[in-house]
Amino acid sequence: ILSGATPNKHINEIQVNTDFRIQAKLLRTLEMCYSKAPYYTQVAPLLQAVISQKEPNLARYLYCAFQIVGAYLGITTELLLSSELDKDSSLKAERKVIAICKLLGAAEYYNSVSGIPLYVPHRDEFTQAGIKLCFPKMREITYPQLKNEFVPNLSIIDVMMFNSQEECRRLLTEYDVTDG
Repeated sequence: ILSGATPNKHINEIQVNTDFRIQAKLLRTLEMCYSKAPYYTQVAPLLQAVISQKEPNLARYLYCAFQIVGAYLGITTELLLSSELDKDSSLKAERKVIAICKLLGAAEYYNSVSGIPLYVPHRDEFTQAGIKLCFPKMREITYPQLKNEFVPNLSIIDVMMFNSQEECRRLLTEYDVTDG
């Protein structure tokens, strides 16, 4: 579904294939997988809105997707596209993250636990900049997935298909934060 994706491109340089036939195929696949899920009728229109976007830029496409899903889940966190910030674009890795944090006045930087090997070796640079490293890690959660044995860590789509909005919000609080 992505056009021209390589590890050497920034997310805002990658294009989403917005061909309606590809989008329709993905929606049919989701319907086949989840049509019997208890919250399918509530969640399917959200997925339709996300997948049917005409936005070809991957960064903006994901931004819109996060807004749609976030609104459904009651998440009010402000989202920004770093590509639209007035920053030094020549910076890379932790230096770029620190510069963005400083620009936004952030005292904490949150990254998934998969970022521990990337950022913890540079903890001193973050500390000197007055930024605390934080790595949220989801606790083990379970919920009924029809009559199947529970399969963990599938996706937020799976969580939303099998849980009410209120339960989804509760499940999103099931995490711990480590400093690496």
